[in-house]
Amino acid sequence: MHHPADSYIHQARADHTLYAHRLATARRILVLGSPGSGKSVFATQLARLTRLPVVALDDLYWEANWQRPEPAVFAGRFFGELSRSAWIMEGNYHHTYLDERLRQADLIIFLDVSTITALWGVVMRSLKRYTGDRSTLPVQVAAGAQYRPRWELGPRFLWLVLSFKLKIRPLMLATFRAADAPVVMLTSRREMRSLLMTLDMTRSKQEA
Repeated sequence: MHHPADSYIHQARADHTLYAHRLATARRILVLGSPGSGKSVFATQLARLTRLPVVALDDLYWEANWQRPEPAVFAGRFFGELSRSAWIMEGNYHHTYLDERLRQADLIIFLDVSTITALWGVVMRSLKRYTGDRSTLPVQVAAGAQYRPRWELGPRFLWLVLSFKLKIRPLMLATFRAADAPVVMLTSRREMRSLLMTLDMTRSKQEA
């Protein structure tokens, strides 16, 4: 027997108009997915259309010079943002406060791209950072006086990307079953663009 969320995921894939309307009215939207899936870019583009503020978990977590915060410090930052009435919260952090995020969300968007797509995403992001582009860095890292570009694709991080579909994705999908919010699965960059275009048209009609 399929869980209702499974049925909704299947339906959402086939009908962008359905969940464009949901996006247009949602106030708290989660954007989840593998490293390199395009969460930050998608969340920024979605924010432009919905006029909701983006909360990037990397911005809350990483401090200058890639220092990790004390758990209590991160918790204070995180729950302060979670308690707000409206946001688009992007970032996976599947071991950290995922249940809390799911409980607060009106809509969950899971960027379920292929491993090749995710790998390409992290390679291109790492190249940009290595050549001095700070636009994709966490805010405190980018602002740090001691920041120096570095090559980020170590074996551990690469393995995280390569094993995401096999190890982490099933755990997250199982967690989604307990969520009250609908889950939208987008499996390609094309589906992401299509959803955003449909949302743009939906909002334009509403505002006409």
